[in-house]
Amino acid sequence: IILLITLITIPFTEYNNNTVYLIIILSFVRIGTEFHRVFYSYFEAIEKFIPSSVFTLLFSLILLLATIASIAVHGDYFVIVYARLITVIIFLTALFIYTGEKYKVISLRTENMKGFIKDLIPFGLTTILQQNVIGNINIIIISMMLGTVYSGIFNNAFLFFTVLFLVPVSLNKVIL
Repeated sequence: IILLITLITIPFTEYNNNTVYLIIILSFVRIGTEFHRVFYSYFEAIEKFIPSSVFTLLFSLILLLATIASIAVHGDYFVIVYARLITVIIFLTALFIYTGEKYKVISLRTENMKGFIKDLIPFGLTTILQQNVIGNINIIIISMMLGTVYSGIFNNAFLFFTVLFLVPVSLNKVIL
């Protein structure tokens, strides 16, 4: 829903074309990352912690390496974003294949879907507010006050440090 709202409203902003393309690409990265979490939750629900830990750790390490490689080749923001998108797509594909082959589960039961969605709405709204509004308000404020160049610089630095911290968090999960 958020992606659709973004795609509909983005032409009405005064962002330049590069910013619009980056927003759209990062939206797909975010959707792929959310699908990763679904698989990790499934593994944890069936008490298969090792696959979840291995995929999480490998994803974090490869994402870190892709970010470092993007910086090493003096790539612009598009190089970093495409590296993230490719990493997310590769791991999502691997998760689909692994889960389908190992557990024979790539299906969705729809009997309880209506009740589930009804119960999910309050949690979904709070998550959207927390992660997309409150969690990213700094980038929005910087963009409005200083422009997209400075928000891009801030976002790149923030992204790099976030990726650096993913590895220890993943290791912590593996150890636990």
